Amino acid sequence: MSQVISLTGVLDDGSTFAPLVPKNTAQPIQFPRLMDVTIAVKVMTNAGIAVDVSNSSTTPVYLALQQNLQTDSDLLPDLGKQGVPKSAHSDTVEIFLTPDDTRAFAAGNLYFSVSMRSGGKSYQLVKTSIATLEPACSVP
Repeated sequence: MSQVISLTGVLDDGSTFAPLVPKNTAQPIQFPRLMDVTIAVKVMTNAGIAVDVSNSSTTPVYLALQQNLQTDSDLLPDLGKQGVPKSAHSDTVEIFLTPDDTRAFAAGNLYFSVSMRSGGKSYQLVKTSIATLEPACSVP
């Protein structure tokens, strides 16, 4: 059994925000501990233009997950996972978590963020948010 979580990531390129693009990209999520989870992040600019995450000038998208918050701008991961483009010329990156990825975490609130580098700059696509790790449904 697995769960898919969809998020919107915004690459702040300085353009004017389109009406449906979130200015605050913090997005709480929740999922059971010890479960396969896919976090799908659709990446766009402020103007709502899709970002090709499979482009060679874009470095991989990373998820940082940790038990305790250090600082909002520099989330140091207890777990760092690299995402992969959903397909060629895709604006969506998928980050796969396995049961082993959450085994070391206790159930409760964690913190996560999603970031990438493009054109030599670092972008926080999803600002530091709460990830509620629910007790495991069953231990494998």
